[in-house]
Amino acid sequence: MNTVLIVGLATLGVVVSLVLGLVALRNQRVRLVGSIVAIVLAATSALAALWGMGILFRATAPVPDDVLLFGNTSHSVFALKASDATTRWSFSLLNPNSVISGPSVMQDGFVYASTDSGVYALAANDGHQLWHSPTAIIVQAGSIGNGVISGSSSIAIESTNQFAAINVSNGQQLWQVPASMASEPVIVSNLVPVSGLVLVGTEQVGAEHSEMLALDQASGHQMWKIPLTAGPVLWLTAGSDGTVYGATQRFGGQPSIAFALNPLTRTLLWQHPLSDFPQPILTINEGTLYVGTGPSMVALDAGSGNEIWHVDLGHNTGTSSIVIDQGVVYVGAIGAFYVLRASNGSLIWKHTDNDNVGFGTPLVSHGVVFSQTRQVGPTPFFSLDTGHHVYAFRASDGQQYYCY
Repeated sequence: MNTVLIVGLATLGVVVSLVLGLVALRNQRVRLVGSIVAIVLAATSALAALWGMGILFRATAPVPDDVLLFGNTSHSVFALKASDATTRWSFSLLNPNSVISGPSVMQDGFVYASTDSGVYALAANDGHQLWHSPTAIIVQAGSIGNGVISGSSSIAIESTNQFAAINVSNGQQLWQVPASMASEPVIVSNLVPVSGLVLVGTEQVGAEHSEMLALDQASGHQMWKIPLTAGPVLWLTAGSDGTVYGATQRFGGQPSIAFALNPLTRTLLWQHPLSDFPQPILTINEGTLYVGTGPSMVALDAGSGNEIWHVDLGHNTGTSSIVIDQGVVYVGAIGAFYVLRASNGSLIWKHTDNDNVGFGTPLVSHGVVFSQTRQVGPTPFFSLDTGHHVYAFRASDGQQYYCY
């Protein structure tokens, strides 16, 4: 039962108890019984409201206290205990005018926060600052490798976009190069390190095709580039064998495709046409490439690019990043959280919510799946669920442990 329903019923109970109390005061014959009923109903309703809002009798999920969920606001980074979503630690930016530029990234016991004044590295266990780099790049999942963090100065379309790399141990800048030598704005993908290179997709606004660039991870020097007869590359990921997979967006008459690239031979291994995926998200797992968007999810054979299955999710906006665990696909979208069988895409369970709520990247631990939400689109006139929430579900069947 969601928070709005619980608190709404509790509020109704309080109203009913007040009415009973007034009746009891005006009618001497039922004064004693009516007063007792009113007091009990009011107390029960108040306790239900407190429980529904997570203030009293806080529900928990069966995971150890060292399992943490990480998130951020515009000016702070925080960690929550996954067992009950209480705050483990919170870190506020030292510069009050600085703004966090994207989701925090946790890897190897560290949390990285990208801001317009540089990158912060925090200890995941207690949130203390390890270093701050003045190099303002967007750190993204999968952009850290061989002790180097690679990123671009913006994920937006800008003419001043820069690529840079910093040392993961101390935040020292290793190199910085322009994303394009032209003055026109350029669209860039995330940066993926593989085989001593950093791969990134770019497209100048108005160009006839996009390109895949390979930069030397140590120096940032451009090693090679190859054209793609497709729209801008929006997301890249790398397999354990060094193959790089990408997805492009339909743009300016160019098609949308998923593709596989061998960075050592500089050859495209395959291309698979896609429908108009607004924000493709890629995950590679055990020889299968999962491509997710709002309207649908597609599973492709990573070796050939052939389609294995296609599932319509019934939404028109982008999905979260995809997590695969023990043959199960977990993915969030606007209005629903989906759990599918990796073998054929069939639905195991889903949790639906207000259409204005978007479910974020899930975490699966000890048989429990967690997802944070945020309000999107027009805010309802009245909603107790406005803002960020954390959900915990039993992974096997979707039973909800809590929503705070």
